[in-house]
Amino acid sequence: MNLEKKIDSLILDLQKNKHNNVIEDSKKLIKKNQDNWVIYNICGLAYQGKKDFVNAKKYFLKAIKINPIENSPKMNLANTYSFNNEDEMSENLFKKIIDNSQNDVLLLLNYANLKKKKK
Repeated sequence: MNLEKKIDSLILDLQKNKHNNVIEDSKKLIKKNQDNWVIYNICGLAYQGKKDFVNAKKYFLKAIKINPIENSPKMNLANTYSFNNEDEMSENLFKKIIDNSQNDVLLLLNYANLKKKKK
């Protein structure tokens, strides 16, 4: 199976809340594809789904380090901060991302959800 199909399989398992499978399979893929930010991002989402915010942050930060231009891992990191009640860090990160990409509807929706939470 090629890498793209393996990533698609990870996403399907993530959607089925098979977090442990996604983490295990992601780590195997990372060993062979250490420069693929998508795999780190998916692994971070699996940890986020398990409410293991420490590891979620670790994987999102690695994805951001590999591809600092991509917004997905940044937004996922901001959401992780929010889920972990680190709202100030979440808001600061969302503002930074919004400053660089104001047309991202999903980003704006996630930021709005944070603002609603704070009320």
